[in-house]
Amino acid sequence: MNFIKKENTIRCSIENIIDKQIPKNAVILFGILNWGLGHASRSLPLIKLLQQKGHNVHVVSDGLPIEWLKKEIPDVVFHKMNPSFFVYPTSYMWLNVMMMFPRFVKFVLDNKKYAELLAHSTGANVLISDNRFGFRCSDIALNIYITHQISIHHKHSFLQKILSKAHQYFIKKYDFCWVPDSRDNPLAGKLSSSSGIKNIFYLGNLSRLSAENTSLKKYDILILLSGPEPQRSYFEENILRTINHFNDKNICLVRGTTKPLLFDSDAIKTIIHLADTPTLQKVIEESELIICRSGYSTIMDLDQFDKKVIFVPTPGQTEQEYLAFYHSSKNVNYFIIKQNEIFKNLPYLINKLL
Repeated sequence: MNFIKKENTIRCSIENIIDKQIPKNAVILFGILNWGLGHASRSLPLIKLLQQKGHNVHVVSDGLPIEWLKKEIPDVVFHKMNPSFFVYPTSYMWLNVMMMFPRFVKFVLDNKKYAELLAHSTGANVLISDNRFGFRCSDIALNIYITHQISIHHKHSFLQKILSKAHQYFIKKYDFCWVPDSRDNPLAGKLSSSSGIKNIFYLGNLSRLSAENTSLKKYDILILLSGPEPQRSYFEENILRTINHFNDKNICLVRGTTKPLLFDSDAIKTIIHLADTPTLQKVIEESELIICRSGYSTIMDLDQFDKKVIFVPTPGQTEQEYLAFYHSSKNVNYFIIKQNEIFKNLPYLINKLL
């Protein structure tokens, strides 16, 4: 199946699901988790499609997603919530979970309360939550949850089972669960398996990008930074300190933030702080090698292109570790480096691939 046919098939599938499940001319509250830009970027094509079908969409989020989405879809009404609670201060997921649990409970309760107030004040009859836990309202007609991670991956099976059951408990509280993946050829691997849950519908790849098969190469290396702080900044510092060895290469850095750049590198020829969709598509197409996190939205985007990729999973995010391993084992152009191995192994791998 060629790319255009594949893209049209996915769009048709999404449209069929929307038409069957969402009433006409709906007022929709679309809640998006602030965890870097991944949830916002994959929600963007869905929001645009809902608008095209005549629905009145209100976006609910906080922080960087709102800042970025206001530039992409300025005609949408935005509602700003309290900041999301997710941080990864350590590289141990179980410790992060324990440290964040009290804040997680408060986050869920705050989201439910705000969703109910906002639904009544806006007259919303549909609520969609992209991983924004607790963002639902039992008084309205339809609640939909979006996630690619029905099952949580962890190296310790007991913790994996507990986390998966907890997430599936949230999923079952919604009328439908939309999965931005394919059932037959999943980009998320076993993470998006339905696990016996009956209200799941697969949307296919929700990337906002599409390959145009350009042969123009401008950059040797494209560095894509993303994800929650403080790990995004740690990644940036490690990369910039290491990349100084490559002054002879044309390197582009997409920072994924509007915060000031704290570390400089003479090797970086182009710096883009917050890339809009056309800019991101252009720099990916013009690059030979990409260094990035292995977040699911990034993987959906890169699946549109035929590029060499070095994944650096976020420490403590076992999902990213799994996805990096899963895709590098299937694609000969995909490679993995741990964040604490950047100084040692990244220069060698760059020289090998370029």
